[in-house]
Amino acid sequence: MPWQSTLAEPARSLMTNAQALQNDTVLEAQFIPGFPLADIYDSGPSVLVYASNQESANQAAYRLHQGVMQAKPAFDDRLYSIGDALAWPAPGRCVILADTQDNPGGGGSGDTTDLLHALLRHKIRHACAGIVCDPAFAAAAHAAGVGQTLTQGLGGHSGVGAPSLTTPFTVVALGDGKFTGTGPFYLGCRMDLGPMALVRAQGLDIVVSSRKQQAADRAMFRHVSAEPADYEVLVLKSTVHFRADFASLADDIRMVEAPGVNTADLHALHYRHLRPGVEIL
Repeated sequence: MPWQSTLAEPARSLMTNAQALQNDTVLEAQFIPGFPLADIYDSGPSVLVYASNQESANQAAYRLHQGVMQAKPAFDDRLYSIGDALAWPAPGRCVILADTQDNPGGGGSGDTTDLLHALLRHKIRHACAGIVCDPAFAAAAHAAGVGQTLTQGLGGHSGVGAPSLTTPFTVVALGDGKFTGTGPFYLGCRMDLGPMALVRAQGLDIVVSSRKQQAADRAMFRHVSAEPADYEVLVLKSTVHFRADFASLADDIRMVEAPGVNTADLHALHYRHLRPGVEIL
């Protein structure tokens, strides 16, 4: 799933090529990658063509299918271990580390802490992570107030991966979680993530919410006074949707295989209902 985004290769070129096939007789041509987390007969990839006659439809579908098959190896891109994801020279403006396996949009709890622990161990600075869902921690931050210190553990309540992050946190900013999306994906959407907080631990900023939500809009960070463009490292609990509003900030995007239930390596899933011929990459 991480490489299905039409804002990145290879899906971006496939969609461009599909649009180029459209003409007076081919009214619509699309590549539909499918949804890998759905174990049903129809969840695999497809090409779809509408045309004014069958011959034109067949020809366009064949060309689109050939392009998909040529691009197939690019859909099996790299998943970074946590250690490899944090090993880089200063790359420029920003590196995005996608905590894809804890993406709430794919069933993740939104509260795993493995990447947070690693960032602190590696003494990564100028970094911000979000959105970590921990309503009890958010409530404690609101009770304490801006400028105060918390020692309550953050995240890790789902039982997946590392335990709660226990270190002194400074409450930097607070919000009621009610705001409007400003990015391409959530533009105009009114959100309510419950009480939110921006806390800081050893140079790492963390955006905390009371309701699960994948990090797909900069407004989620700005609501608690965190400007994504100001950071050199962004850790986003998302798989694909974050690209719409965050990709333009990054010189490098790394899909990180940190613990979580939103499995990125499809070989680890046990499909039973896929139609014959669907290949797992």
